[in-house]
Amino acid sequence: MKVLTPDLAALVGLWCTTVFYGVNLVLYFCCLHVLIRRRTSTSWVLLGAATVQFVLSTVHIAAGLRSMIEGFIWSNQVPEGSYYYWEDMTRPVYILQEATTVTNCLIGDSILVWRLYVIWDKRILLCLFPVSVVLAFGVCGYISVYRISHLSLSDVHMVDDVLNWLQATWSLSLVTQILVTTLIATRIWWLSRRALTRTSRKQSNPYMTVIWTVVESGGVYAFTAALMLAFFTQRSHVSTVMGDALGQISAIVPSLIIVRAGLGYSQTGLSRDSSSAGSRYGGPLHITVDQSVSYDQGYKLEGRDEYGGNRHSTNGV
Repeated sequence: MKVLTPDLAALVGLWCTTVFYGVNLVLYFCCLHVLIRRRTSTSWVLLGAATVQFVLSTVHIAAGLRSMIEGFIWSNQVPEGSYYYWEDMTRPVYILQEATTVTNCLIGDSILVWRLYVIWDKRILLCLFPVSVVLAFGVCGYISVYRISHLSLSDVHMVDDVLNWLQATWSLSLVTQILVTTLIATRIWWLSRRALTRTSRKQSNPYMTVIWTVVESGGVYAFTAALMLAFFTQRSHVSTVMGDALGQISAIVPSLIIVRAGLGYSQTGLSRDSSSAGSRYGGPLHITVDQSVSYDQGYKLEGRDEYGGNRHSTNGV
């Protein structure tokens, strides 16, 4: 099997980035529609974060286009100039791409931890470890970018040091995605299960759609980061392709959750299940969803029978 060369990896990586940027573009304008329509204070915060991530994604792909011009047009004036161009990681456009990727992932991880904070009833102690991991990711990421900008390929020890920093950076981001996504999904499942156990009739959990919305969205990022780490550990240039794609996926994941919630996918089946669940009491079991597109205030689940039973609430995703 032919080894993937740096120039070929860069070309494939930019193609993947272009495809994901198209997805990102559509999702961003959908977010604008959903969040502006809500007009809440939280919506404006999420809109600001989505806008910053979209701008960073645009800068990321613009830097990639610039590198294509430099690498395949201008560098071809000398023999094998294209190959040596892609070997040089200290070039300004590459540093810019890495910086935007780290920043985009940092914002995405921060939003995810914020959702964890809201849905777990603002328990600060629970969020301390995820917050520390996100901060460690940011520190390692920017140190990696700084060291890359001062890298000398002739110094083996410096190259190994940079590679170790990069490996630590993306390992921390992967830990954040897996841990926080699991905690959020577990919280939704537990509270919805408590509400549904008030009825003796067996029924499917209508909030599984909410759980899968979170898990699927976070799984896209985690899967890409895991592949990048696997190839990066093997010192394969395939990690370059995954890294370029991650610069766009890090912005796609938060927007995808907002859009899916705003389109009402997470309410599927609630009316049918809630009406049938309450028949045992001679009246309906009122299950209402005050759905916020950000899941921060959404999915406030209130289970209450006609005898004035307890309530169980899930405040946000």
